[in-house]
Amino acid sequence: MLQHVQHSKTDFRRDDRFQVNYYAAGEHGRLGRLILKIVDLSSTGVMIDGKAGIERGDKILLRLSDATNVEALCIWTWHQHAGLQFDQAISSSELMSALDAIISDKM
Repeated sequence: MLQHVQHSKTDFRRDDRFQVNYYAAGEHGRLGRLILKIVDLSSTGVMIDGKAGIERGDKILLRLSDATNVEALCIWTWHQHAGLQFDQAISSSELMSALDAIISDKM
């Protein structure tokens, strides 16, 4: 299920986020290949569920779609969740490509 989330002006994040339920491939220096469950996606990062041994400060190469690979840094963990911030924000077209991939996977 894809759901657009609008945040109030008091929210410190300035980008729109999308709640998703999507599995993406990742590469981690210590852990190797991973399959990560993305539950929140924006142009600046993702939240994953089931952090699979990822710790704060870890770098991950994340494959969001066939056309979009991004490097990300784990900036927080909480129980089985982790927040990954992209090294560089992805463009609107890359974000839409990732969302299209998520939608087409669901059909």
